[in-house]
Amino acid sequence: MKLSPILLAVTLFFGCKQSTAVRLEPLSPISYTFSSDSLTNRIDYFYMKGDLAFDKKGYGQLKEQIVRYVDQVPVGEYGLYSIYVYRETDVLGETYVQGKAGLEGHRKDMVSYIRYTKGVPDIFYVIKDGEVVYDVLTEQGLSFDFE
Repeated sequence: MKLSPILLAVTLFFGCKQSTAVRLEPLSPISYTFSSDSLTNRIDYFYMKGDLAFDKKGYGQLKEQIVRYVDQVPVGEYGLYSIYVYRETDVLGETYVQGKAGLEGHRKDMVSYIRYTKGVPDIFYVIKDGEVVYDVLTEQGLSFDFE
């Protein structure tokens, strides 16, 4: 069977097109540990390489990466354990050195906030342009500003 040049080009374009997988990278400093009410708490910071697809497949990819990372962290040792994930920008990325304080003003660059309370996940929000758009734990769409 002979394929016409147009059909061959369309077949190659759609057949070779790959979805862009996102990858989490540590944002320096990756961890911030502090005590509150006699409990030790921890926050980890990441930036995302690649663009998150704001759909169930994209949310699933993000969740897989978070779970893979959290499996290596003793989350039960912390009263609260949080993860902040930002999209990669000119400032937030491999060369970032401003620490926790430098993240002020980058709320619109945040793509996810995850929290564990005494080792149990209780918040897993996907955030777009400063607004929570999806709850990964309940698999429901949401719409409110992330404060």
